[in-house]
Amino acid sequence: MPDVHDPSNKDNYMKENSFEIVEAKKYVEFNTDSEKNALVFANKKVTAKFKSKHFRYKVAPLVVSKGHVEVDLDTVDIEIGIAFSTRTLSDGNIVP
Repeated sequence: MPDVHDPSNKDNYMKENSFEIVEAKKYVEFNTDSEKNALVFANKKVTAKFKSKHFRYKVAPLVVSKGHVEVDLDTVDIEIGIAFSTRTLSDGNIVP
């Protein structure tokens, strides 16, 4: 991830950032939703980690935070689906 600088205060920043997504293959599901005529891809246990090695943020003259940050997101469920519309042809066949 790129370094972030606050345009309103050049002294505020987050440097040496990284973002990692880890998925567990055993929790991946590929299903159909016949009511919506859709294919659904789901991962029931995604882990993500964000790190910033150096940050500084000044709120007021005597209120300044600085250091490093690590954020862990555990057991995030992600589900993505794609639905298809259908058309009935003149011969009666239904096609996507």
